[in-house]
Amino acid sequence: VDARHVEIQIFGDRHGNVVHLGERDCSVQRRNQKVVEESPSPVVDDALRQAMGAAAVAAAKAVSYVGAGTVEFMLARGGQFYFLEMNTRLQVEHPVTELVYDVDLVEWQLRVARGESLPLTQEQVLARRHGWAIEVRLCAEDPAHDFMPQTGTVHAWEVPGGEGRRVDHGLVCGQAISPFYDSMQAKLIAYGATREVARSRLLQMLRETVLLGVVSNVDFLARILAHEVFASGDFSTGFIAKHFPQDAIKASRKPSLLHQALAVFLAYQTDATTLMQRADFDRSLLGWQSALSTPSTITLCCDKQAFVGQLTSRREAGSDASVCDVSVDDARVQTLSLVAIDGCHVHFRHEGVQRRAALARDGARLWLTFDGLTLCYEDLTYAPAVREGEGGSGRLVAPMDGKIVAVEAQAGTNVRKGETLVVLEAMKMEFQIAAGIDGKVQNVQCSVGQQVKARQLLVTIE
Repeated sequence: VDARHVEIQIFGDRHGNVVHLGERDCSVQRRNQKVVEESPSPVVDDALRQAMGAAAVAAAKAVSYVGAGTVEFMLARGGQFYFLEMNTRLQVEHPVTELVYDVDLVEWQLRVARGESLPLTQEQVLARRHGWAIEVRLCAEDPAHDFMPQTGTVHAWEVPGGEGRRVDHGLVCGQAISPFYDSMQAKLIAYGATREVARSRLLQMLRETVLLGVVSNVDFLARILAHEVFASGDFSTGFIAKHFPQDAIKASRKPSLLHQALAVFLAYQTDATTLMQRADFDRSLLGWQSALSTPSTITLCCDKQAFVGQLTSRREAGSDASVCDVSVDDARVQTLSLVAIDGCHVHFRHEGVQRRAALARDGARLWLTFDGLTLCYEDLTYAPAVREGEGGSGRLVAPMDGKIVAVEAQAGTNVRKGETLVVLEAMKMEFQIAAGIDGKVQNVQCSVGQQVKARQLLVTIE
């Protein structure tokens, strides 16, 4: 269906007054759920706004509606609009309306609940419209795996402020992201005199945002805002499916050689930093080794793809700074040196050019944001070796924290690869966990109703 999802914000009081506060365009969606919202819509002119607003107000008056509400429509390219539903509450995306009309809709709710009349007439509302606002929903989900919700612990969270920027959130470092609630963690909103100003401001805001410790859609949101079709304003509800198929999203998540080399370098540096923080560490030994030509070997894994980094460290003359030559799977050497670590931010030099990344270390896991890509690397350098052919595919583990709602596996029965053995419920969704190999079920270590943790062993197949 080549249509847009456009909704009208309405408000009614106990005295029979109902007004609308223009439209919000919510056409950028995944799984029929909104991802990006903006006000006004790029395709709604004054005449269409008046017609849609009048229809929404008429619907509210027909039921003597009181309070905040949203009347949702499908909008065809020809300008015809069709009623979908009415949400009888304040929507997630209400901040874009507040910014464009310079109102506080939560305050309006309280005033109406107290029996007051609406603070503005319809004419006064429309006269206040100015500028453009765009909002994105920052969610703990993995776009590269069909937007599956994710759990984890927030190890770093920074979002930039400034003119025309607003953030609604409740995140703090150390907070656990559980499976019991919606995956949305924050709303990032930008306002500007024009759509392009708002879009550019929000794009820069996303590129400067740091969220480490849980997989999120922050990089994907930046790609949406940067896409030429989104920038043009000419898109429909099929925008993500058309321009961001799963294969393309997965390809965009593949780390560059420099990203991998930086991960190897920082894994080495964080291990060294831990050592240097010991009270008995002799700093005169910094950078010394008995055989300078002998490289360190670090094995990392990202999205089930392991690689080996070779790192040769040397000490810069007259400085404690460590310069490292890093190669990945025998690919060309990258020369990296650490400049400073400031909170979660790492300043380093690559081939003589100073750059910046964001880093969080969680045991063997290293979260790294660099060059618009946030990835989690697992340090396998000291991990037990896996026997050839074992691969772990006979071990079914929980992909995230959640509740077991169905167990189809029984010990002693034969199963086929791809057969669903366990169903997990998390973040209001169900996930089927399938056998990775043909074989016989050896052990079932979960039951219906049980709460399990991410990566917890559920079923073993041999």
